[in-house]
Amino acid sequence: MRQHRPALAALLLSLGAVAAAAPPSSAQSPVPALERDAHPLRTTEPQGDLDDLRPVGRMVKDARVVGNPALLPRFAGLYRGLRPTTTVDAHMKGYLKRPPAERKAIAGRTGRALELLQQQRPGAGAERKAHAWAVQHATAIDQTARGYAFAFDDPRQVAEGMRYRDAVMADNVAWWQKHTGDKTVLSAHDAHVALETSDPTHYPKVQGSFLRDKLGKSYVSIGTTFDRGSFHATGADGQVRVYTVGPARPGSNEYTLDRVRHRDYVLDLRSAPPAARAWLAGARATRSIGTDYPGPGVEYRIALARSHDIVVHLHQVGAARLLTGPSSVGKRAVGILPRRTGRGITSRLVLR
Repeated sequence: MRQHRPALAALLLSLGAVAAAAPPSSAQSPVPALERDAHPLRTTEPQGDLDDLRPVGRMVKDARVVGNPALLPRFAGLYRGLRPTTTVDAHMKGYLKRPPAERKAIAGRTGRALELLQQQRPGAGAERKAHAWAVQHATAIDQTARGYAFAFDDPRQVAEGMRYRDAVMADNVAWWQKHTGDKTVLSAHDAHVALETSDPTHYPKVQGSFLRDKLGKSYVSIGTTFDRGSFHATGADGQVRVYTVGPARPGSNEYTLDRVRHRDYVLDLRSAPPAARAWLAGARATRSIGTDYPGPGVEYRIALARSHDIVVHLHQVGAARLLTGPSSVGKRAVGILPRRTGRGITSRLVLR
């Protein structure tokens, strides 16, 4: 995908002919007249209040292109210190060690930068498209800063942070679909794409629930279950390794699903036969293996019909294996948001 830069911050206003005016005589100073129309700026600091710029909005009126090179130093100030100077992993681990007040202040700066871009009025065509991408990039930066502004040593703030994370993930998916017009496939953990949360204490509302609110039936959630097999997960020592589990235990959703005569299959829960609907509506033990294994949070009571529209059931799964392909070097990070694990808050980097 081609890179889009915040075009409006770098646009130059082409000046037309300027009417010549006779210079004022030495006896007639322009200062009093200038002072009558001048709008004072109380601050020029990056962290300053934006109210001073409201007269500028009235001045430019309906202009389509407004040259404002002054935005460049303003953005440089608002984003100062946010660009990683080490590896992303080291940067984010260090970032979490900063005091909550400092992280909140940074989120305030990224929010002001976003507001500056949103206040611009682009023209049509390519300029409008470039502006939309610039705003979305600034939105991702602000989302990351706000996602890390929660106090993760407070359980209530952790829950609020996880809710915020799933909300903005849904926002970004909805934005992508709207601006591309394409049918979009969202790939994420079942617990995120589900229509309701399976762990309300730690995840009050999940991405799939937000998407259903935004898109209605235009959002379809597909869950995956399996009877046995292997997968990658992070152990208590922080190392990722392959784990293997045996057949699902009696009474679980997977146990019953695996008794269907097909080895692997897909089932539309919305149109399931009446004899199956009552069973699908009941909550029972279901595997939900995420980052950490083994440990708490790998099994929840889930009602399949309330959580997904469609289920793919596999008799046996195998651990993913790396494919030989292009290096991630040179790819752009499009989002770094916190995630909750059994050992606290860690980071997830998404590359494009």
